[in-house]
Amino acid sequence: MVNEEGLAAINTIYQAQVKMLFLPALLYYTACMSTEMSFKELFEHLAIYICDPEQRFKQVVRAKRCLPDCGQVGGCGYDQCYFEGAVTILRQVNEIDFKLLYAGKICCDELQRVKRIARQDCVKLPHFLKDIVAYRKTLNQIALKNGLIQKISRPLLDRNTDRQKARTRTMNCMSSDQRASSRTLSCPSRARSGLQFAAPRQPRIISRRSSTCRRLCTSVASFRPSPS
Repeated sequence: MVNEEGLAAINTIYQAQVKMLFLPALLYYTACMSTEMSFKELFEHLAIYICDPEQRFKQVVRAKRCLPDCGQVGGCGYDQCYFEGAVTILRQVNEIDFKLLYAGKICCDELQRVKRIARQDCVKLPHFLKDIVAYRKTLNQIALKNGLIQKISRPLLDRNTDRQKARTRTMNCMSSDQRASSRTLSCPSRARSGLQFAAPRQPRIISRRSSTCRRLCTSVASFRPSPS
């Protein structure tokens, strides 16, 4: 149940402009605070997150709906499954087989066990799962934006090493003539395309009657060296 609701929360914001899990996180937080606050205290406390009193009232009622007396401390933790499931899925996006996950009510830790017996040929997948690479990329962006994963920055030394390895592989695939041309041009792509050095430009001679020449002469004439 947790994974189903978490997947629903993720797909809700998949095509949204603001890809933040604000509402699932707020439901989770409200359920936690309901175990420590009464209805009135929780209503006043949520004012820092929800400005509209009507929406805030609905949020508190949703957390206190299971109590016979809503003025007492306590609440319903069912709504926590949205945020909990979303966090579980977003933290292991690259390991989950999403097509298998849609085959039934399956938890993420049960995928390997049911992979052999699951019937995937009759499963109707959402349209955004046709490109699974783009789907995983967007989910990684959502996880990064919500602070669920950290972006690993590669050291500059590793980047230079990768460039050197790529250049070495390129040089090994080239013939001796291409290799010599590449050393001359210092650019393998130009060597493969057969580009040559451009002819040196002829020096531009400024006519004495041109405005550029007159401005240059005026500037030189107005220059006076400081007395030594």
